[in-house]
Order: sequence, then structure tokens, then C-alpha cells
Amino acid sequence: ALHRSGRRGEALDVYQRLRATLVRELGLEPSAALRGLQRSILMAGPEHPVEPADAGADRLARVG
Repeated sequence: ALHRSGRRGEALDVYQRLRATLVRELGLEPSAALRGLQRSILMAGPEHPVEPADAGADRLARVG
């Protein structure tokens, strides 16, 4: 949501804080889906918001 509203830096900061908390408190790395979202944000320009990979399937489920 932060990235889609033009706040890319804040979105990446939230990811880093989440990752640090997961590693510190649970000894876990973020899921593949979450890492993919971070990678998409890093690769997308600020003018190209990232849409979650499963957004199309979610829209189809709501229509059906």
C-alpha cells in the first residue's frame, strides 16, 4: 500500500523492519511471496506501482 501510494522508501523500510523482527524473534526469514514483493518494489520505478502477484486470481474469485 505504501509503494502504491508513492511511498517506496517507506515500503522498503517496513520490509526491513519486518525482516529484522522475524529473524530476531523467531529465527525465520520472510516467505518467498514477501521477498518477491520486496524485489518487485526494488525493480519497479516510482511511476509503476507493484500489484501483488495473486491480485488477478483474487479479483476473479470475487467476481465468481
